[in-house]
Amino acid sequence: RFEWEHWHPSDPESSLYDWKHVKVKKLMGMLFLFCFILNGIFVLLDGKMVWFKLYNMLQYVERKTPNFDFSFLSNAALFFGAFINCWTVLWCSLASYVVVGASETPKDVLLDSLGMLFLYNLASIGSELGFVDADDWPGDRLGWIFQEMVRKDWEPTSTERDRAPSTEATMDSYERPCIKGCGRPAAEGRYETCCRGCGSGGAHDAECDEKEKNRRQEEKKEEKQTKETYEGGETQDWNVGGWIVLAMYNVTVCLLLLLAVVIPMLTAYTPFNKIVPELIDNS
Repeated sequence: RFEWEHWHPSDPESSLYDWKHVKVKKLMGMLFLFCFILNGIFVLLDGKMVWFKLYNMLQYVERKTPNFDFSFLSNAALFFGAFINCWTVLWCSLASYVVVGASETPKDVLLDSLGMLFLYNLASIGSELGFVDADDWPGDRLGWIFQEMVRKDWEPTSTERDRAPSTEATMDSYERPCIKGCGRPAAEGRYETCCRGCGSGGAHDAECDEKEKNRRQEEKKEEKQTKETYEGGETQDWNVGGWIVLAMYNVTVCLLLLLAVVIPMLTAYTPFNKIVPELIDNS
């Protein structure tokens, strides 16, 4: 229980009471509150990016695969996860004002801050709770699907739909690395090296250098074209739910930016040694 009646905000002497007795704890509390809320912003932005990658991936699969059926409960769980993410970080940041502010010693400030961090990281994959760890989540495979299919809006050609490519054609089109370890692809055909000069242990041929230059330019151009410009994907497949989640994340981040300034200042002006009964008894 907090006895707020002991605080008189209009009286500077009452509001600055803690600074006369526990300066170190007060400074540590303000610093940890600022860092705590700032960390919450980065956690939320990271969660926002991951959520939209998953959302765009599912929307892409639904558009490209007519028989794909994402059930209502699964869809609801996806959106509920975004809501819980914003809700948890926001309320942990608000609660940190009274939890950290009411700490008795600098050690309590540190332990209480770590306890709040533990709370809003519980829902993360690979967190302290072992129900779902990083090994259970196919992150690399999903990342490849997003990178190579969703961002590039990949779809099979008419020939690929009609028949699978032959093994010989697949081997010919596969870009094999040069066996000399120079980092360049092997020459077209059945060759194992990129050029005759590299194969004999000498310098690369002029033609090979020109091909490598063109290849790097093409890679940079492709990377620029597929560079991520929005929350991990395109908006062409979004429904109203995607825009609502985007607004929810943006509003929560704006509130946290405001709290990162307001809460440390409010903590500096709040005499917790007068408000909290345990601290009153200790004083």
